[in-house]
Amino acid sequence: MEELSLVINQPDDGKFIQKIGWNKEQIMNAVAAITEQYEGLTYTEEQMKDAKKDRAALNAMRKAISGRRIEIKKALLAPYDVFDAEVKEVVALIDKPIAMIDEQTSEYEERIKEEKRQNLIAYFDKTVGELEGTLTFEMIFNQKWLNKTTSLKSCKEDIATAIQKTRSELKTIDEIVEEKYRAYAKDFYFRKNRDMTSVLDEIGRMRAIDKRAEEERIAKAEKEKREREAENKGVADPPSEPEKTQDELESRNPDEKAESLVVEESPKMYKASFTVYGTKSQIMNLKQYMNDNGIEFGKVE
Repeated sequence: MEELSLVINQPDDGKFIQKIGWNKEQIMNAVAAITEQYEGLTYTEEQMKDAKKDRAALNAMRKAISGRRIEIKKALLAPYDVFDAEVKEVVALIDKPIAMIDEQTSEYEERIKEEKRQNLIAYFDKTVGELEGTLTFEMIFNQKWLNKTTSLKSCKEDIATAIQKTRSELKTIDEIVEEKYRAYAKDFYFRKNRDMTSVLDEIGRMRAIDKRAEEERIAKAEKEKREREAENKGVADPPSEPEKTQDELESRNPDEKAESLVVEESPKMYKASFTVYGTKSQIMNLKQYMNDNGIEFGKVE
């Protein structure tokens, strides 16, 4: 390819303007003489109109000088703007084949990466063994494996190490985690990107929850047992009535004997005092039961 070099032939020999000459000293002295009049000047309230006039005059002077600067800048940049557009037009011709080459190069590099990726997947499938279906290639994939600078050998070593690490840690879970947590622990292990520390922390948290629940269950059962025992102790045994001897029965007059027969035929009545623990609904149901069955009850004095 012929080597090209951009040559400037105008201005002559590519010699651009080196300096812009202007009456800087004259303008500087004139401006200094004018601005000196304002040093330390303080306008009174009555002079605010004069202050505005002075500002307008100074601003006009400033605008005139700066305006000339802008004119010179545009004049100097005008040939450059034309030159800039012309060069960009030429460069655009070069950019077209460059873009075509970049596209093909990119496609080639992507194809090489995909071939390498498929090679690594095949190696993984051959090596994963009993973990097939549990451990996937995507779980251990490292994007740097597809770099040109990363050898295929080192990639395979990384894969083998990852598989062995997973196999070893799953075995550890089987050995140290209780059966009731084991399936969850393995699922959590893969969800947390095979982070064994996270698994052990999670299982420890679950153990603490279950322990607390068991302690609460035992405490509740013991409380209910104590309440039942208190209820049972509150029910007094009915008082026994001394039996009458045959002579005492015989010595009674006929009316007393008749009354005795009536009493003996009726059920004996007993009195018991106890405390009931239950919900409002349960206590109301108990009250209704006693009413329905003719059981007299009242407030304990």
